[in-house]
Amino acid sequence: MSGDDLFENMERLGIGLKPERRPVARTASTARDTAPYYRAALEQEMVTMASTGEGRRNDQLNISAFNLGQLVPHGLTEDEVIDSLTAAARSTAGTPMTDREIERTIRSGLESGRQQPRYAENTSYTPVAAGPVDLPPTEPPRIDVRDFEGDFWQSRTSLSTVYTAALAGMCSPWAVLACSAARALALVDPHIKLPAIIGSKGGSLNWFAMLAAESGGGKSTAMEIAEELIPHAVKTLNLGSGEGLIEAFGERNDDGTVKDLVTGHRSILFSVDEIDSYSAVAGRSGSTVMPILRSAFTGGSLGFAYRKGNRLPVLPAHSYRMTLVCAAQPGRTRAMFADADGGTPQRFMWFPATDPRIAAVRPTFNGALQLPRLTDWQYPATLRVPSECEGLIVTTRASQARGETAALNSHALFAREKFAYALAILDGRSAMDSDDWRLSGVAAAVSDAVRQWVLDQLAASEAEEARQKGRLAGVAKSAADIEKAVEDGALMARSIEKVSELLRKAGDDGLTGREVRRKLAARLQPFSEQALAVLQGDGKAHVNAAAGRAQRWVWS
Repeated sequence: MSGDDLFENMERLGIGLKPERRPVARTASTARDTAPYYRAALEQEMVTMASTGEGRRNDQLNISAFNLGQLVPHGLTEDEVIDSLTAAARSTAGTPMTDREIERTIRSGLESGRQQPRYAENTSYTPVAAGPVDLPPTEPPRIDVRDFEGDFWQSRTSLSTVYTAALAGMCSPWAVLACSAARALALVDPHIKLPAIIGSKGGSLNWFAMLAAESGGGKSTAMEIAEELIPHAVKTLNLGSGEGLIEAFGERNDDGTVKDLVTGHRSILFSVDEIDSYSAVAGRSGSTVMPILRSAFTGGSLGFAYRKGNRLPVLPAHSYRMTLVCAAQPGRTRAMFADADGGTPQRFMWFPATDPRIAAVRPTFNGALQLPRLTDWQYPATLRVPSECEGLIVTTRASQARGETAALNSHALFAREKFAYALAILDGRSAMDSDDWRLSGVAAAVSDAVRQWVLDQLAASEAEEARQKGRLAGVAKSAADIEKAVEDGALMARSIEKVSELLRKAGDDGLTGREVRRKLAARLQPFSEQALAVLQGDGKAHVNAAAGRAQRWVWS
């Protein structure tokens, strides 16, 4: 694989090399030697721009254009800078930037950058001596979700209480809310179910949360504050193997009731202090924890015939309540996302375990929340959900059935529905209303943002690890390792999604293969042919070879 191909693969992953501003030891270089480093600079700014969120894109585009303008014309041409940054800006998420806005911003940054030329001799893209690249440590980026919150924390007294308690304990409000939701749902008897909007068996309130932060995120503190907010007795255990997880609930009678009321439990909140221990359990040879968690999320029947010669208890469907809170350092979530095809990460809601509002000057803790009476859940019942909740679930299910929804979002609404009911409980009610559903949408947006941040940090962490061992550009991983990282990043799935969208919009006229490629973001273009082949194999797209016209791809 060529150097250009290698950097292109890194771009697809969302991985870039940040410029090193301080002097480092360098060797003399020729124009031929420095060409790869100007190319790397271009790739870096493209990746940075493409991954910038709405609200910061214009500023980042101006910065990227300035940085690259410093390299024009001695290292890069003006046309390739404009074309590359335009493609990157068009591929950003959110409301699309207009072409006029993109062009004006790029031109402004380029003109300013060209007035302060920068050469290979004073940029980190210059080659160093033959040994490994010595890059200075960089501060790990942090997630900030305040732009998603709106009036969330001020919308009701219960959420304001959680928010104040979290900051009083110097902890992330979202982390405390997640732990409180897990405790609240653990109090609900398993015979309380969500309505059977899809299917006929009803939905379980079993719910999982992931608290994401770099080391020292404070998940244990969040659990302690949640216990102060909800001082009810909740059985809490560390997550073990899948078989051990089932055994923790105790032996059952044929009707699913607990056989021994002293040692058995109908409800358990499982806790994982570090993602490493989760990964260790999941990676253990013969471990069943991943399929057990997937089944438990839906309240399905759990159990095996034998283990070490002894019959395991079998937990009938909807006879147990399970909630789970796990702490995750983004760089150590490989095992979690490796099971994306199985659906494990999709079953979690993701929240930040750090928050920029935590300060030394703290508010005063206001006391515990007022929850509904436990007798409200004494008898089996099916909950009611707002009409807008049911409508969105049905619409989204139809989209999933047509293959139009990304894999990582396949269980998002089910998790949100459960969280909406947790918000009702925290507000002192045993019935969900429209405002609970609205507020759960804020939490769902936060979850999506945090999950994507974790994915981005995982990719960056793997690239950083490779850079420390590498030569030249700091990448020591073999081409096969980079390809595997690309595959793990699921860019192929994104390409299929984007190509599907393009073909649907094109209608009966369709698009040529070349047109499809050109309309994709730069980092997705290498997958265009494979994406079309997959869609054709699935019967979702076909080739229309009308006489006198080039072959065109049409949505089936």
